[in-house]
This record gives sequence, C-alpha cells and structure tokens, in this order.
Amino acid sequence: MRAYLRLRKRAAMRAAARNPLAFAGLNASPVTVESDSRKLSCLLAPGEPGRGVWLLAHGLGENRWQMASRAAWFRARGHSVCLMDFRSHGQSDWGPVAFGRSEAADVDAAVDYLEKHFPGEPISFCGVSLGAAAGVLAASAARFDRVILELLYRALEDAVMDRARVWLSRASYPVARAYLRRLEASCPGCDPLDAITRLRGRVLLLAGARDPFVPLAHARQLAEAAGASLVEFPGAGHMNLHRVARAEWQRAVQAWLDGPSV
Repeated sequence: MRAYLRLRKRAAMRAAARNPLAFAGLNASPVTVESDSRKLSCLLAPGEPGRGVWLLAHGLGENRWQMASRAAWFRARGHSVCLMDFRSHGQSDWGPVAFGRSEAADVDAAVDYLEKHFPGEPISFCGVSLGAAAGVLAASAARFDRVILELLYRALEDAVMDRARVWLSRASYPVARAYLRRLEASCPGCDPLDAITRLRGRVLLLAGARDPFVPLAHARQLAEAAGASLVEFPGAGHMNLHRVARAEWQRAVQAWLDGPSV
C-alpha cells in the first residue's frame, strides 16, 4: 500500500506541474490543516456569504485534483469550497491509510478549521469512495448540512475483499483477511452502513451500475438506511463520475439541491 501511495503522490506532483491553471478560476488559496500532528494540504476558495461551504474529499490513491471540476461547479453557484489532500495523498504528510477509518480524523480537522474561519456558515460534504467513507465515519458528520456520497462501500470487509478479488489472486486472500482483521481491530463496528444512519443533513448517494467494488444492491442498502436519494449511473464503474458523466452528475445534484430541505 505504501509503495502504491508513493507512486500516486509523485503522480500528483507531476499533475500539478502540468496543470498550473487547474484551479485558476477558483481564486483558491493554499491552507494547512493539522490532523493528528500531520499537516494536510488544502485549497480554500471563499464564495458568497450565506451560501455555505462545501468540503470536497477525494478517493484512495487520488488527491484534490480529482475534485477540481466539482469545486468549480459549486464555486460558480456562489458556494465556498475547500479541497483537501488526505494523509499519504497529494501534498499532505504521511500517515496510516485505512479505507476512511483513519482519514475520518482528517475530515474532522478540516471541519473544525472551516467552522473557525466561516462562523455561522453551513458546512456540506462531498466525498468519493475513500473520501465518502471518511466523511460518514467522521465524528463531525452529524454537523453536515448536506452530504453527497459517491461510490461509498457498505462495510470494510466489502472494501478490502472485493479489491483483493479484482486486483489480486485467490492466493492473496489470506493476506487480505489478515489486513482486514487488523483494520477491524482498530475500530470495531465502524462500517458506513451503521454510521450513515447518524447523518442529520440531507443525503444523496451516487453509484455506478457496473462498479466492481460497490454493487448496486449495496448502494441501495446504504440509501435505505440513510433515508436518502440514490442516483444510479448506467455503464459507470468505480470511476470519477463527474469526469465520465458530467452532465448527468450536474443534473442529478442540481435537482437534489433544488429539492425540499426536509
């Protein structure tokens, strides 16, 4: 895992060098947030007062550039946006990676920062895969005004063993099981299916119909547990939905944002 993340971090630096204008339209400023004594690299773009703040959280092996187009979309509607690099990702410090369990502390740190710098503004959350899990598992999750969860796994066992099935051979399953037991021991009972019921804000789930890691049956279970809306993207796998189906993503999210507040 560490070798994989090292490669992804280097790729993030190269991507930043190739795309110096990726965030130009946001008028964003770099900020540093501390989480468990680690420095997290974030970008902050203030919007119109009273329009609220969106915290955007990327997936495993990605970085805040994955969320840039979403940030631009929210920013064009007057919202403030904060894009974070989780620990061991992008330009942030190294730290343990645990499919959202460790990263939940990073979400809490970012929320504390935003509440301090945007007093009185509602804070909403949009996360992809690992980022979605971190948002749901965060202690601050109950404070979110609105929540968009993309490609969220149902339980830690699903996240670990489905990846072993897709990426590795059957011979690797005992190693994956041992890794799973170690993660479960660090936070027993910490699964998104349980945690999602504690969200108080409005929730929208987005799922790919061909996602090898999050079957639609699991996404529907999560939506039912949360009493949330679910939008299914035909033909989409475990991928950046705003990149591969941007128009559909924006229509679905805008309709949900325009919907009733309760």
